[in-house]
Amino acid sequence: MKKNILILFLIMGLIVILPFTASAIPMTGSRTTPESSGVKAGDGWQDISGGFRIAWSINDYSSTQGYWEYTYTLTNNDSPFFTTLDPGLSHWILELSDTFTSNNIWDITGGKFEIKTFSSGGSNPDMLSDIYGIKFEPGDSVTFKSDRSPMWGDFYAKDGKHDGIWATAWNTGFGQDPYAPGITDYTPWIAVPDTTGPTPTIIPEPSTLILLLIGLLGLTSLCIRRKR
Repeated sequence: MKKNILILFLIMGLIVILPFTASAIPMTGSRTTPESSGVKAGDGWQDISGGFRIAWSINDYSSTQGYWEYTYTLTNNDSPFFTTLDPGLSHWILELSDTFTSNNIWDITGGKFEIKTFSSGGSNPDMLSDIYGIKFEPGDSVTFKSDRSPMWGDFYAKDGKHDGIWATAWNTGFGQDPYAPGITDYTPWIAVPDTTGPTPTIIPEPSTLILLLIGLLGLTSLCIRRKR
């Protein structure tokens, strides 16, 4: 009987913990070339010419001030220094949900911006499909505040031609649904403010998980003592 109670509470602990790890958005992260690391790039930003890296850092002030602060940095993928993009950056587009407006974003630093549906082709060569989002120009380092929580989504970046070669980059899952059934690897996407899909739960700090497990074990011990 005691063993059955212990197993029951351990199962309950797993049920509580697993949702934190299934599709949660890390507060800091990055995607890079080559494709296996999440970014596909045109010849201008291939690894042989320094590669491409997009990194994000998100501060969560939602519980006290009602917003998240997002920072994105686009650099070459020449670890460990991550130098300024070469070729440079004309503009880049960050995916948003179609309900996102200028009222959902403020305190923007790092370049001009525009929110609308951007078409593939033309000034967006190699972009696989149209995308509703915010375009930063140039914005290789951008910070803003938003009342929309982080989710998985797409980006696209480009520069002009250099020696006849486009510099373009985008996440490898561009245009696909990161919340489709069976998806467990989110490397093909980046963190964006409120794109399609359910709001994920933020990953708790390791100390939080430890406290949760201690609490469950303590509760289990208490139940066992009461059964005696």
